[in-house]
Amino acid sequence: MTEAQIFTEAAEWIVKIQAAKLTEAEQFELEQWKAQSSAHQMAWSKAERLLMSLEYFPENGQELIKTGNRAAQFKWSKQLVVACFACLGGLVAWHSDYKYWWLADYSTAKGEQKLVRLEDGTQLQLNTDTALDIRYTSQQRTLQLHYGEIQIHTAHENQGYRPFFVETQSAHLQALGTVFNVQYLRNQQQTCLGVIESAVKVTLTQSQKMTVVHAGEQLCFDDTDFKALSILDSNVFAWKNQMIMAFDMPLAQLFQEIGRYQHQYIEIDPQLSGLKVSGSYPVNNLSDLQAALELSYPVKMDRYLNDHLIKIQTNNKGVKK
Repeated sequence: MTEAQIFTEAAEWIVKIQAAKLTEAEQFELEQWKAQSSAHQMAWSKAERLLMSLEYFPENGQELIKTGNRAAQFKWSKQLVVACFACLGGLVAWHSDYKYWWLADYSTAKGEQKLVRLEDGTQLQLNTDTALDIRYTSQQRTLQLHYGEIQIHTAHENQGYRPFFVETQSAHLQALGTVFNVQYLRNQQQTCLGVIESAVKVTLTQSQKMTVVHAGEQLCFDDTDFKALSILDSNVFAWKNQMIMAFDMPLAQLFQEIGRYQHQYIEIDPQLSGLKVSGSYPVNNLSDLQAALELSYPVKMDRYLNDHLIKIQTNNKGVKK
């Protein structure tokens, strides 16, 4: 049975539990289903996590899910069932990012950031819209970055030494005792590495080309070739404070970056295609962003539909004084 089929069955069990109290035979069948394999157990565990994260889930909901029973006086809202089924159903589309969002050891939604300390003391900071898995063995420590951006402070182990790796679709990165930033741009199938301390060895997955990136340097690459080496981008530091640093950045690029943190449709007046902006801009406060842009540049920013639609137009009145 494929993983997609297992998650489909998990969704069916959730809906069945919602529809009516399970009979003894159905409860036994559910327990047998969960015991079939570790994949079934993982699917059910992930279902519990998903359901517990929803605001409609009751305080005693974890027990209800574990046993398959529920009190007669309590009935989940239809909205909860629809939300759960939509999430699970979306995950069955196995090639989508929802697979990783649900199954990954650590993940963040759009606009979310997260700080994680691993068992060896390594510290990870996850930026918006990120998913990764941890694979630690007695021989090595590996992070699989499926998409998004992380900043890593590798720990020095007291006993023995296990090399530390980060893998993306583009490359195999080996930390050489370091602090570094990795972003995998899944739409471009490109990885960008910024090294803050020490160095990182990079081996491309397809061409097997290798190089070492040192502190203060930044390098982007796909699985076959390296781009030009550059100075470390200040945004490697700024994103942890939920800011974007722009230096002669095209306005469209600024909003492309903002779009990583928020679900929005952005329409920019073609007359502003050549406008470049500089400054520090918040990624999670559209009011402050609007005030900063309208104060310094000849633009007018209109927001509609609870900020899901943003229109940027030329302000013929000029820059505010």
